[in-house]
Amino acid sequence: LSQYQGWGGFMSYEVATDMRWTRYLCQASDICTYANPGPGAKRGLNRLSGRPIEFLPTIQQAIHEMNLVYQQVLKSWPSPSEDWPALEMREIEHSLCEFDKYQRVKNHQGKTRSKFPGFAEDQPNTLLWGEQLCT
Repeated sequence: LSQYQGWGGFMSYEVATDMRWTRYLCQASDICTYANPGPGAKRGLNRLSGRPIEFLPTIQQAIHEMNLVYQQVLKSWPSPSEDWPALEMREIEHSLCEFDKYQRVKNHQGKTRSKFPGFAEDQPNTLLWGEQLCT
């Protein structure tokens, strides 16, 4: 898809990932070896490796490093079962992005875009899905 005008790597990957829920890509063979590394994942890799945050690894380098992270995480990941899904490279990419966001806030390098108060604003003792808290 990214060869078409207006389709970058991120959006192309999102569409391909969504299509995994269809007959066309439900048997995709690269779910454990490939994910499109976005800017947050690249910054997360930089943080893990001790490189400057602004360093821009190539896509190939980022995929290689995400595979190394995947192999490390897989060592402690439970075996897939009815209650526990298999780990995919997509989770590694997302986790690296979330790690970068966390580190940016922790190290005062930026702010969060939004805050989740944990409560419905008009009912402070009620979680957003309506469950009452013990008070």
